[in-house]
Amino acid sequence: VALVGSVVVSAVANPWALIALIPIFLCCYYYRQRYLNPSREIKRLEAIARSPVFSQFSASLQGLTTIHAARAEEQLQEKFHRHLDEHSQGWLSYLGTSRWLASRVELISWMYSVVFSYSALLVFDYGDSLNLDAGTLGLSIAYMMSIFGYLNWVIKSSADVENLMTS
Repeated sequence: VALVGSVVVSAVANPWALIALIPIFLCCYYYRQRYLNPSREIKRLEAIARSPVFSQFSASLQGLTTIHAARAEEQLQEKFHRHLDEHSQGWLSYLGTSRWLASRVELISWMYSVVFSYSALLVFDYGDSLNLDAGTLGLSIAYMMSIFGYLNWVIKSSADVENLMTS
């Protein structure tokens, strides 16, 4: 709802900027689709690597007296660290793919911000038929900046929901 409201406020103040939003949304959708397949597989691998960590932790807690009696603490600790390393590889890969998506959306946001700001200046200087004042254009720029925060959140959340449903 906030995303739609921000788009409407920005479009009312600067209707020309609305034209540029269509390719921006398409580009963000393209990056989301490119992100989804690898992140889904990486999330699945991370979930597979998580299982041995929890199972060994649970087994170690249940057999703690036996472990102490057999003096196998170091051996099991090394095994546990290997499981943690394998899980960390998957988790860090997942975080890297998430950062890849966020950086692409932020780059698109920055480019659109520049275009929007310059178009706002042109509309203010030459768009007498729109009867806009500086306050309205300032408000539209402020709302435009929030569009990409919402857009980044929507793209990331929808991809995360799909990842969590399939992994």
